[in-house]
Amino acid sequence: MVAREAGFAVKVLRPGDGGAVVPPGQGQVLIGLRGEAELTELGGDEGKVVMTQRAGRTERIGVGTLFKIPNDARWTLRGLGASVLALSTSVAREVDRRQELLPMARRRQHMAPLLLFANEAVRVELVAARGRLPFRGWVPYDHVGPVVEIAVILDGSFRARAGDVDAVLRAGQLLHIAAGVPHNFAARGRGTSVGLVISAVMHRRDVDEPLDRRVVRGFTPFGR
Repeated sequence: MVAREAGFAVKVLRPGDGGAVVPPGQGQVLIGLRGEAELTELGGDEGKVVMTQRAGRTERIGVGTLFKIPNDARWTLRGLGASVLALSTSVAREVDRRQELLPMARRRQHMAPLLLFANEAVRVELVAARGRLPFRGWVPYDHVGPVVEIAVILDGSFRARAGDVDAVLRAGQLLHIAAGVPHNFAARGRGTSVGLVISAVMHRRDVDEPLDRRVVRGFTPFGR
């Protein structure tokens, strides 16, 4: 477990050869970080949930592959030596399932983040930055966000500053940034560096914090 916020959790999976079946429940947004994993969604009677019949399918998830698993799927993941980032949250069936993020990022002509996934709890954006260009890409000046952000590096490297942290982040590494902490990033090297920003949407209430009924909304893992 890397982080848990209102409506979503972030984990790093190292599936190995096990291939244990994950039952229907919360959806998943999977992003390959290292190696190659094999995802199998179960079809036939095993995959039938709440009057839904789905065909089985197998997908390869390599570095930079993003794949969305809907809430009502049964699935397995295997891949010795692979690492996969898993964002557990509500995922509707109607979304585009597969995206190859690295070629998509390298084709982009500007630095603005590209929205990949969003629901009522979380946003996932793709960022690309080129170290030799003026400003060096991805928000190189201090800025403050009102929500928790998690920066994940997919390719290349970035110099990152967040509060007291000043570090170089490389592919497969991530940085958890609390709400209200000044932070900035700058790409390093000649090529295109690629990362993700996972941003909370809902405020996570502390145990002792009074509940404001005006901001409470219904949330279901099977809704859209």
